[in-house]
Amino acid sequence: MAELSREGHRRRVKDAYLENGLSGMADANVLELILFYAIPRRDTKELAYSLLNHFNGNLEAVLSATPEELAAVDGIGDSAAILLSLFNRVSSRISTQRNGAVVRFDSYHDAKAYCQNLLGLSPCEQTVLITLDNNMRILAVHTVAEGTVNTAVIEPRKLIELALRDKCASVMLTHNHPNGSFIPSPEDMTVTQQLYRLFAALNIRLADHIIVGSDGSLSMKNDVRYAALFS
Repeated sequence: MAELSREGHRRRVKDAYLENGLSGMADANVLELILFYAIPRRDTKELAYSLLNHFNGNLEAVLSATPEELAAVDGIGDSAAILLSLFNRVSSRISTQRNGAVVRFDSYHDAKAYCQNLLGLSPCEQTVLITLDNNMRILAVHTVAEGTVNTAVIEPRKLIELALRDKCASVMLTHNHPNGSFIPSPEDMTVTQQLYRLFAALNIRLADHIIVGSDGSLSMKNDVRYAALFS
C-alpha cells in the first residue's frame, strides 16, 4: 500500500511539472523531482527538505554544491550527489559555449550578455578583465581575482600589467555579486573611478564596468547614475 501511495505521489509531481513546468513548484518539490531519477525506490520528500535545510534553504546553493558537499547530507549517495551537481555545471558549460562565438562587442547589450554568461553561475565572487582592440574585438579574458561569496580583491597593478602586455586599446572590467544585486557598492564606484584614471594615464580606455548579480547585470558606463565615473 505504501508503494502505491509513493508511486501515486511521484506521478502527481511529474504531472504538475509536465503541465506547468517549474511555475508554482516549491523548491523542495523541484529537488524531490530530481531525486526521483537517482533514488527510484525511496521516498525522496524528506530528503529534499534535508538538502534545503543543510544549505540554508537555498536551492541554488544545493545545485552549486560539489558531490562531496552533497554527500555530507544523510541519505545522499553517489548517484544523487552526481545528478544534483550536474545541473549547475552543465548550465555553466552551455554559457561558456555561447561566449565562444563572440569575437567583438557591437553594443553594451552584447557585453552585458557576455559577462552574464561568464559569471552568472559562479558561486563565489570573481573579477575579470577583458582586453579589447580599437574595434572592440576581444583580445583576451583574464580572471584577475577570485574570492569568497562576499569579496574579491582587485589589484590595480595586475590589471595594468595585463592591459600593457596585451597591447590593448581599451579594457572592460566585470565582477559578480553571488546571491546579491547587480547594484554597485560604494567600493565598486570608488574602484571604477580610480581605474578609469589609471588607465587613462596610459592612453587606455576603461570601456565599462559590468556587474553581474543574481537579478541580472548592469553596465555602469551606460547607467545615468554611474556614467560620470567614466569621465
